[in-house]
Amino acid sequence: MKHLLVPCDLREESYTALRVAGQLADKMHARITLLHVAADEAAAQRAHDALEDLKSRLEQEVRCVIATEVCEGDFLVEIGRSARELEADMAVMITHGLQGDQRYSGSLALQVITEAGLQILVVQSSTSPLLPGAKTLLALLY
Repeated sequence: MKHLLVPCDLREESYTALRVAGQLADKMHARITLLHVAADEAAAQRAHDALEDLKSRLEQEVRCVIATEVCEGDFLVEIGRSARELEADMAVMITHGLQGDQRYSGSLALQVITEAGLQILVVQSSTSPLLPGAKTLLALLY
C-alpha cells in the first residue's frame, strides 16, 4: 500500500485515526491524504486551516508525505470519488459510535464501508492507536 486516505471530521477524536494512519504509513513507506468533506464553501474555508493544523501535528510524530484536501458535497459520495481520483489503496477513519438516528441507518463509518469501494480500517475513537490496550474496531477488505 502506497497511499492512505484519512477522512476527517475535524473533531479532536479524529486525531486517533490520523495517528494510526501515520504509523501505518511510516511502516509501509506510504503517503497520506487528509480529507474533509464540507457542507458549503464557508465550511470548506474553515476546514483548510484546521486540516493544516492536524497535518502539522502529525508531521511531528511521523516521517511520511502528508497532503490535505477539502471538497464540498455529500460525505459518502466525496470519499469514494476522492479515493478513486487520488488512487488511495485504503482509508483509515474514526468511528464515534452510533449517534441519533444512526441506530436505524448505521454509523457513517459503516455507510462508508459499504459505499466507498476500497479497503477501510475503522478505528475506535476512545483508544490510543497501536499502543498496548488499543483496539481496532473493524478491518475489512471490501
